[in-house]
Amino acid sequence: MQLSPQVEEEAKPGGLSKKNRPGMGDHTDSRRDLIGILINNARMSDLNERTSDLRESVEARLSDLRTHVNARFDEMWDTWRSDLRRVEEVLDARLRWKKR
Repeated sequence: MQLSPQVEEEAKPGGLSKKNRPGMGDHTDSRRDLIGILINNARMSDLNERTSDLRESVEARLSDLRTHVNARFDEMWDTWRSDLRRVEEVLDARLRWKKR
């Protein structure tokens, strides 16, 4: 029985290389690779955009929190100062009374 030249080539230990296979030339591989690269690039762009959005959101929240904390510290400072002034007045009054 006589085998076709293609079958004989495939039967060899190395078989047919991609370049010699019918319908599987370099163009198909390069297109497949290019499509993979483009898909990965699109995914990386989406990831970069999401990361940027997340960073902006976190920065905005931290800015709001910082503003709120600063306002609370200012309020507490004013309260503390007024309480200390009251304590000072009471101590001064007691010292004056004791000096009599």
